[in-house]
Amino acid sequence: MRIKEYFAHARAKQITGTTDWRGISTISSGTSTVSVGAAAARSGSVIITSPIQWTTIVSSANFAAVTAAGSVRTGGFNIFCVGSVAPPTDMPVAWFIIR
Repeated sequence: MRIKEYFAHARAKQITGTTDWRGISTISSGTSTVSVGAAAARSGSVIITSPIQWTTIVSSANFAAVTAAGSVRTGGFNIFCVGSVAPPTDMPVAWFIIR
């Protein structure tokens, strides 16, 4: 099977769910991390993060709102700003757990 055919048949599981699986957290201005409590989180879970309300956050070309999840543990995880760059204003971040 060629790679293209493999990915054409890939299926995601558990894309929908309750607030245990998805949510919005806020990284406060001046900090570069937020701790999130999520009952569906387990050690080794894959977590997708994405800043929202992009235009209200980016006030200068020097700030790149790139986030990632880390320190994943049972019942929670942390969301970090990549490069430890703190946002100039409070930054809402959407997150979603995929297992």
